[in-house]
Amino acid sequence: MCSPVSIQPWWKMKKILPIAGILLIVGLGIWYFVSGRRTNTESQYVLAKVQRGDIRSVISSTGTLEAVETVEVGTQVSGTIADIYVDFNDQVRKGQLLARLDTALLSVTVRDAAAGVAAAKAQCEEAERTLERNRPLFENGLLPEMDYNTSLANLAVARATLLSKEAGLDRAKINLDYAEIHSPIKGIVIQRNVNEGQTVAASLSTPTLFIIARDLSSMRILAQADESDIGQIREGQSVSFTVLTYPDRTFEGRVEQIRLQPETVQNVVNYTVVVGAKNPEELLLPGMTATLDFIIQQVQDVLTVPNSAIRLQPTQEMMAEIRKEHQVNSRGLADSLRPQSPRATAGRGAQTVEGGGTQVATDSSRGVTRLWYVDKQGRLRVTSVRTGATDGLVTEILPGSEIEEGLQVVTGLNKISGEKSTQQSSSMPRRGPRLF
Repeated sequence: MCSPVSIQPWWKMKKILPIAGILLIVGLGIWYFVSGRRTNTESQYVLAKVQRGDIRSVISSTGTLEAVETVEVGTQVSGTIADIYVDFNDQVRKGQLLARLDTALLSVTVRDAAAGVAAAKAQCEEAERTLERNRPLFENGLLPEMDYNTSLANLAVARATLLSKEAGLDRAKINLDYAEIHSPIKGIVIQRNVNEGQTVAASLSTPTLFIIARDLSSMRILAQADESDIGQIREGQSVSFTVLTYPDRTFEGRVEQIRLQPETVQNVVNYTVVVGAKNPEELLLPGMTATLDFIIQQVQDVLTVPNSAIRLQPTQEMMAEIRKEHQVNSRGLADSLRPQSPRATAGRGAQTVEGGGTQVATDSSRGVTRLWYVDKQGRLRVTSVRTGATDGLVTEILPGSEIEEGLQVVTGLNKISGEKSTQQSSSMPRRGPRLF
């Protein structure tokens, strides 16, 4: 059987309705106060969320790609190019014949030098026979000493002339050998400056006929870094770079050398930094322009806040709100239980910063700063945080503070009442650092 429904008498319902109405009014008032306060607080400030991300601090530069080792192959003798056996991009081995000069004049020079040697030998032999003939005459007193000494001198001159002619013959033979131009290394021909029939003159300087790169599987970049950045670059430092040919691909390298010889360009002192890079696919070619990022500092999956939140300077209203909240929280508590003010907790090395007549302490030690934020109830708060890496746009917040992901931090002011904002924005870094 179903139990009968209990119906309250009308006079009891009359007592419950006023109580429920009062509770509803009180609840609406509390909700309006809290939500209105939060909306009012958040409307005064420009807010940004604390996010997790990667930070990479870099120094940017540009440079030119080139082979690690290149050899300029020239000629030591003048003449006309008779034959060329290699072309651009040809692989060559050490000792391979690259080109040949016309040897007609060089062969004639060799024959002329050989004739000179033969004449010198004949003169030397004649001087020796004359000396042998005069020696017994001089020993028997039949030849004056002056004539005998002349015979000795003529033999010495003849022998010296023979040596000179033999050296001339060797020189002519070497020049004839130089008519054949061989590769000094194993590599690839990246430049050819001559054609068949072209005349080359080696009288003043050695002309460059070919440029051979030893191996294109390894490249190097000669980058320029100015004096304001060179102190942050070290040998072995990681470098990432791109080239115009492959704009969507990033290549990796390392600093191999920092050359100490400075170069002044438009009153800016620059230093040459040599960066080595692997090129197994041989996508990188000599002469390409590379845009480099020297990685100074890199962290991953850390809490980050905009740099404008770190640089924020509080106004008088912000300081007054923090003081009021501090007084409310410490009312009715014993002295030992009362929360200390920001100025009292600043500790050693702290200094006070004026904020519209109210003072707040900030730690002047390296890497510690004050961060203003809005809590979940919409109330303005300030806390000390330790900062880490920065890329010029965002800064890392190190563990150990009450800052967590998703928290709303104050980066600026939307509404200023009674005074001009004291917020200051520092300029962005001049070069390189950016978000990865």
